[in-house]
Amino acid sequence: MGAVRFGILGPLEVTGGAPAAAKLRGVLGTLLVRANEVVSVDSLIDELWPDAPPRTAPTTLQVYVSHLRKALRAADPHHGRETLVTRRPGYLARVTPDELDSTAFLGLSRRGHQALHEGDFAAAADLQRRALALWRGPLLSDIPHGPLLEGAAVRMDEARTTALDERVRAELHLGMHRELVPELHELAAEYPLREEFHTHLMVALYRCGRQAEALRVFTLLRQTLVDELGIEPGPESRRLQRLILAGDPELARPAPDARTARRTGGEDRALPRPL
Repeated sequence: MGAVRFGILGPLEVTGGAPAAAKLRGVLGTLLVRANEVVSVDSLIDELWPDAPPRTAPTTLQVYVSHLRKALRAADPHHGRETLVTRRPGYLARVTPDELDSTAFLGLSRRGHQALHEGDFAAAADLQRRALALWRGPLLSDIPHGPLLEGAAVRMDEARTTALDERVRAELHLGMHRELVPELHELAAEYPLREEFHTHLMVALYRCGRQAEALRVFTLLRQTLVDELGIEPGPESRRLQRLILAGDPELARPAPDARTARRTGGEDRALPRPL
């Protein structure tokens, strides 16, 4: 039997079967979110009993860890006992990068970011697609979130949104504007305050010959930002609006070679927010 693999990008998954008891899932999920780091007993208690922990909480937590160790040993007799380690002042989940989906996601996403920065748009799009495919839903969506998990969920959701942004940017470079329009409409609706998805949609529509619709996206973005936050769109959004109003011919064409973009002004107009 191979090493146990864990999934936290969605409901908790464990090869061989995740524990059914809610508190056991909470302990394991919290340790996996901070994989290879010591999570203190106090932090685990705050996560499991955020309102009023019982006096027996430290002892109960020891029992939970003992049950988890038995379950992991059953799933992987050779290495399961080494996964949950007692380390003062708490416990540590020891996993390798290929055993945890969140670690794999972050690794792929970092490589995708580097490829985008280097102008290798095909590699960037592929790496970010593979990273995003690891998500099955919100982080540990089947486990109640205390302070530690809530913070981790916000951080990982931001990392997912960044990967999505960079995947779209790479695909715009590759001339995939027609394919992207429906998805970008959905993303602009899902993230009404994220300017990058609106500017990507503006670029995609403009390249499809839908100039008026592209300008309407800017108008709706501005209205939302003013109504919700009392602010105007940022300089890149406003610059993109001016380019579309002027019927800019360079914006109408993808620039698949980053070196070409640098030679023609040092900034790529296909990217509303420069790297």
